[in-house]
Amino acid sequence: MTSIKKPHQGVYCSKCEVKIATQDTLTTLIIGWWSVYGFFWTIEALIKNLVAGPDFIFQDVRLLAHQAMYFASVGKIDLARAIAIEAYDLSNNKHAHKKLAAAKKKVGADGDPLSSIRQHIKAFIDDTASQSSPLRLKNPSGPFTARTGAQLALITVFAVSIGSFVYVGNLRAEEDRQQASLREQERLVREGIARQVAAGVSAKKAEALRELERAMPTTGEFRRYWPDSEFVSPGGLPHLRVTAPAGTNYYIKLSESFTNQPVTSLFVRAGQMADIAVPFGTFRVTMASGTTWYGDKVRFGPDTQYSQVPDALVFAAVGDRLQGHELLLTLIRNGNLSLRAISPDEF
Repeated sequence: MTSIKKPHQGVYCSKCEVKIATQDTLTTLIIGWWSVYGFFWTIEALIKNLVAGPDFIFQDVRLLAHQAMYFASVGKIDLARAIAIEAYDLSNNKHAHKKLAAAKKKVGADGDPLSSIRQHIKAFIDDTASQSSPLRLKNPSGPFTARTGAQLALITVFAVSIGSFVYVGNLRAEEDRQQASLREQERLVREGIARQVAAGVSAKKAEALRELERAMPTTGEFRRYWPDSEFVSPGGLPHLRVTAPAGTNYYIKLSESFTNQPVTSLFVRAGQMADIAVPFGTFRVTMASGTTWYGDKVRFGPDTQYSQVPDALVFAAVGDRLQGHELLLTLIRNGNLSLRAISPDEF
């Protein structure tokens, strides 16, 4: 994803300034983060909005000068002179000079663009010194303004909302983990594992897991559940070929599609390929995967990943050829195998 940034410029009343700044901050908070550059731009934009946005020194001085001229023309000399003083102070601000110098360097310009207007402002201030009473404008750009308060409130609400969402999500995730642990414990008990051992395994206790750790089976057929006679055919049987990715072992079971009765199973060590004969029929293929083997009841322990090939696989004789299947479990571009996650009980 990409991000863009642009200034939101305009001349606004105090209420409109708060509204526009708050809207911009909200937009930045919601959609500003979604790129590498956007993350840093968002931080920059939020800080600038809090401290009154980017500086437009030259424009501000000119605007204040025009305002002073207007109020002088309608006879409000006190207000006109106060605005002129504000413009003069801004034009002499050290920060302003740094900003202007940087801008001039960027465009290759020479001289002080505020020199002429500063002279006219100073002349107006001096000329009206005896015609007006002392008056100073209230600084609207202090550290704590309505704009700053509104944005701080918005950022706080946003941060609290995100924090609450994460907190609730963590609570739900922990509750799901506990429920999954209890379900796994009950499954192991049904499989004949002592309850104390099952509790230790489901809680991922190292001692309980060490006692159950078994040697890794060899790659190939693991167990037949149907009579051996089903695996004999004068014309031969179709085959299932499975290749496991490096780093993950697979225990795979084929079950009869309609009755869900297991037919055969195979084990594929990480990075290896198994090829077994399969009886004719339509079968559901489920998989358990992991790294350390604890036997066909505990499988790869509490971190076992369970999945299923979404569609049943048909193994048949089509004319004079046999219809088998090949499953390549390594990630490949434009692959057509999408596994569906299942629970341990569905395996």
